[in-house]
Amino acid sequence: MSDIDFIGGNAALLRVVGLVMLFGGTPCIAQTVEAANQAMECQALGTTDFSAVQDAPTQILGAQLVQAGEGLPSYCQVRGYVTPNVNFELRLPAAHWNGKFMEAGCGGFCGSIVSDSCDHPLRQGYACLATDEGHQSTLIDAKWAYNNLQAEVDHAYRATHVTALAGKAITEQYFRQAPRRSYFMGCSGGGRQGMVEAQRFPWDFNGIIVGAPGLDLTGAFMNLLWGGVSNVDPAGKPILQPGRAAAARGGVGAVRRG
Repeated sequence: MSDIDFIGGNAALLRVVGLVMLFGGTPCIAQTVEAANQAMECQALGTTDFSAVQDAPTQILGAQLVQAGEGLPSYCQVRGYVTPNVNFELRLPAAHWNGKFMEAGCGGFCGSIVSDSCDHPLRQGYACLATDEGHQSTLIDAKWAYNNLQAEVDHAYRATHVTALAGKAITEQYFRQAPRRSYFMGCSGGGRQGMVEAQRFPWDFNGIIVGAPGLDLTGAFMNLLWGGVSNVDPAGKPILQPGRAAAARGGVGAVRRG
């Protein structure tokens, strides 16, 4: 931030303070000044150059202070991307940061930023990041990977690593200190992310929480294919109709209870 920007920003703050002194008391002044300062600090990230983050050239697309509501504290919402196409959203608590950074995994084939994965960590005071893993699609679509080596590499391992680098750099810029601990948490496709991180970039996180990692995708899809093929008769009609499937589930339940 330049001296001119600093003076201009503080002039705006002084005008706010003057109005509050005219119509309110000291506690109100402190709260108003703090809120204005938080908004300025957050917006400043939008004009900060993160292109020199090593191995993760980053561009901020927007930064705004989101007021507390719907069970969440106020936070600085930062959206951006790591070159060439790894989009992310980072949430930085406006108050009571616990000094830690967390990255949330993305299930399936990802393809979108599941930002609500950061709701609970944010309530606990974490700076939290979520990413689309380098492509835009749905959890069950993988056509984006066809003849697209960069997207394949980003999804396979690179996106998780470079967004960790970017997220920690932005967090350090905002709080004026680096996170003292960093963690990753994911399930299914997100669990696979965590396992690959532990193998390729073990220095990125102090701890990795993995649930039901989707590791043997070839085996899993072959099992699904076998299940579909084995459930048809020679005429191509399903053997196990919906009604029979319900009866089978009921029978299995009865055996378990017995």
